[in-house]
Amino acid sequence: MNFAEIEDYGAPEISVEIDGCTIRNVPVDGGSGVNLMLENTATDLGYTTFETTNQTLRMADQSRVAPVGKLSGVSTRISGIAYNLNYLVIRVGEGKPFPLLLGRPWLYLAGVKVNWAKKAFLFGDPPICLS
Repeated sequence: MNFAEIEDYGAPEISVEIDGCTIRNVPVDGGSGVNLMLENTATDLGYTTFETTNQTLRMADQSRVAPVGKLSGVSTRISGIAYNLNYLVIRVGEGKPFPLLLGRPWLYLAGVKVNWAKKAFLFGDPPICLS
């Protein structure tokens, strides 16, 4: 295999449902140690108060971001399976890079096996394949 020919085609994306609202194009990031939700996504879903947190995030560009707060135990449905997930809520100054991001906490909880090259997930019991 010629490694010079291998490219990164971006994070796989899936759809999730929170409080009856479907959120599409949610990136799954195996390099993220937290699940993230943008503040405006949280407010659009009706969340207006957040738990305090003293965590500081180091983003991919090495900048540091202090979350607005934390949401704990948010029922998040993925392919019909409900997971109670925690999200750190962040404020983005400009643009809207993603509505939320699923990191390793969801991958571990769901026991997801990922084929990163094919952007395919296998999880659940019985196993569900998303690609």
